[in-house]
This record gives sequence, structure tokens and C-alpha cells, in this order.
Amino acid sequence: MRVIIQRVKSSQVQVNGKIIGKIGCGLNLLVGIADTDTEAELDWMARKCL
Repeated sequence: MRVIIQRVKSSQVQVNGKIIGKIGCGLNLLVGIADTDTEAELDWMARKCL
């Protein structure tokens, strides 16, 4: 599992050219989760991000 936290002035998510989510100033988290990651690892990473 990998998480990259990036401070942004704005960010948006597009699917097939349509914006499905956007924010102004804040944090953008890029998250990569593998089939082998356990629920305990997910909980640990979520607590670390907070």
C-alpha cells in the first residue's frame, strides 16, 4: 500500500471527460491498494493520514 499526500490549491477527478469531484485548497491523497493488503494495514494507514 502506498499513499502520497499532496497539498493543492485545487484538484479534480475526471471520468470519461466528466468531472465527478473537485476541491479548492486542501489535501489530495493518491492511494494505491493491493489485493494482498490487509484490513489492519488499511486501518494503520488511515490513522497515519489523519
